[in-house]
Amino acid sequence: MFRELNRKLGLYLPNYKISIVNFANSVMKVLGLKPNGTILPDNVHSALEGVESITILVIDGLSSYLIEKAPEFPLIRRKGKYFKISSVFPTTTTTAMASLVTGLEPCEHGVLGYSMLSREVGSIIEIIRTTPYDKIAEIIDPEKFLPVPPIHKKARGGGLDSKLYIKRYLVDTFLTKALYDDAEIVPYVDLEDLMIRLIRERGELISAYWEVLDTAAHVYSPDSEEVRAHVSRILSLISKLPFKKKGRRAFVIVADHGFVDARKRQDRIVDDRDIVNKLYLPPFGDMRATFLLPLENSYDEVLNEVDKRYGKWCLALKKEDALELRLLGLREVGDLALYRLGRLILLPKEGYALDIRPKRRKYEMKGAHSGLSKKELEVPLLIFKY
Repeated sequence: MFRELNRKLGLYLPNYKISIVNFANSVMKVLGLKPNGTILPDNVHSALEGVESITILVIDGLSSYLIEKAPEFPLIRRKGKYFKISSVFPTTTTTAMASLVTGLEPCEHGVLGYSMLSREVGSIIEIIRTTPYDKIAEIIDPEKFLPVPPIHKKARGGGLDSKLYIKRYLVDTFLTKALYDDAEIVPYVDLEDLMIRLIRERGELISAYWEVLDTAAHVYSPDSEEVRAHVSRILSLISKLPFKKKGRRAFVIVADHGFVDARKRQDRIVDDRDIVNKLYLPPFGDMRATFLLPLENSYDEVLNEVDKRYGKWCLALKKEDALELRLLGLREVGDLALYRLGRLILLPKEGYALDIRPKRRKYEMKGAHSGLSKKELEVPLLIFKY
């Protein structure tokens, strides 16, 4: 499924022909909305055809690798149709969710990573941590954050009922306002009440977001007993839902990205003065997809320093090479993506990461994502009917 980028480091390129971007466009087409890009291949798209409404549960951090290791997986697979699809780059929530709600590739929507450059602010911002949303909305209008209306706004405009089920503490974040503009927000308490309420829904487009797996994988590592137990809990609940071989409603499980264990080595590049002092801004992006913006006359020096310190376990990809490789997608690269990409992209191999936080974390981040390993790129797509 994935084209090799660097064999030695185990890095691969996203597959934008069978990805979460294509899934979003397939959903639009099935619901009678105009897609913003290419739909899934016929053999996958056909699993959605014929339904009148779709419920989408996004499980943050659920890779194909994790779900296939769960003892409940064989039963789940028999109840529906299972496919492996690709996430996007960076393999992180902000970027992936922007693609899931627009059907645009990262090169088009320009939402690149956990922390990214903002023209409006003139510096680095962390969209996902911004709450209440109006602190940043004084400068950036959440309704204009994406270049096209998100799917729920399109659905409402087309006369469809659309809702978002999300934890109460996430309701007023800037990211929620930007991604789910016009959706009716429905808070929930835990996984059990979420599943019960989702299966009772009769609206044409219902979305839900479950973030606990992502948190657990960061804290305990994706290979931990705690994470395996949580995946089993999710699948056990799903297995009890009243699915049928045929039906007019689709219940879809998909993920934004996968995970890797990142405990072999985590270097604080943000404290590396020989590099940071030669940059316009501190390193930004994510732990496994770090963007650098070297000063005009320091580009070669920064590249050499990066190679000397991190070259054995980290690929330094030049901006022009990333664009030629179609790292951000197959379509035309927009001005916003060009601006936010930086000039160098640092891509560690599995097990490694770069700490770009200004302050040290209070706990070890054992699991990480945003990089280009298969475990981060390959996500499940489960389609059930009822």
